[in-house]
Amino acid sequence: MKQSFRPSRRRSAGFSLITAVVMVLMAAIVGIAAMTASRSQLMAASNAQYQITALQEAERAVATGESWLLAGTNAKADGFTTYSAQTTPALYPKDYMSNNSLNPLTWTWSDTNSVALNSGVSRYAIEQVATNLVPLGESQRGLIDDEGNTDCKRVNVFRISARGTSGAGASRTLQTVFSVDGC
Repeated sequence: MKQSFRPSRRRSAGFSLITAVVMVLMAAIVGIAAMTASRSQLMAASNAQYQITALQEAERAVATGESWLLAGTNAKADGFTTYSAQTTPALYPKDYMSNNSLNPLTWTWSDTNSVALNSGVSRYAIEQVATNLVPLGESQRGLIDDEGNTDCKRVNVFRISARGTSGAGASRTLQTVFSVDGC
């Protein structure tokens, strides 16, 4: 008589239990991995938002500096002739920054070297780069000055450096070159 191989009920129940435990562990691992990935993505999105906020604050400071230069005779302020931390902390004459090893990209921004906006969230400093330049393409026709005259063919050029920070401490620094009527 031939004997057939039949697993015992006890052995079959043990195998089912092991299979169920392995499946539960795998589901738990997949769940933990999904939670970790979700948290990482949330943190990355938050960091990106902080960087965008800092960039917007820096752009606001640049725009404020440009508006300041365009207002009245600000582009001809004394600070662009002689630097004074007491009277003009954010205005720098031509070559002053390079001659004094000042770099707005690496310095510590403060009230002694820049103008604060929004309680210091945004700051800017302005350096005169050149005076009385003739813009390219302007040699044949004049620029219009404040009185509507077209005989002004000169501009003064400034570099505006600005820094913006977010509530989480992210910061962005921008620099732009801006020209103003030199007459």
